Amino acid sequence: MRRITLKEFVSMWDVTNEKVFLTKTEPVRMLDELGEHLLVRVKFEKALEMLPKAFIDHFENTAILFIGSGDNEEMVMLSPKEWIMNKRRRYVYFEIQQVWDENHWDCNWYIVSPLRLTKPRE
Repeated sequence: MRRITLKEFVSMWDVTNEKVFLTKTEPVRMLDELGEHLLVRVKFEKALEMLPKAFIDHFENTAILFIGSGDNEEMVMLSPKEWIMNKRRRYVYFEIQQVWDENHWDCNWYIVSPLRLTKPRE
């Protein structure tokens, strides 16, 4: 299994259009007047638990990411010292947007931007 850096891990981790729970994130900034489009942050460890395509392997003490699909699927590995030792890199930032169902009875939050390690500037 190939080892990669934290920056590579986050850039390869494609979670756009995945559903998230607003209660598991920390709102950083409203991006529209109605509050339907937010910039949020979440601790890297919590992102590994709640978002698909990646997980923490507690036995090997590493983070694993699945990239590709089908026969081309590959696993890459990230050492925990990459994010635990670097205090500035403990959070990931992303934008979420509120999406209502066709009957306007239920609302879900979806990720609408790639993950970032730094807070985007205004």
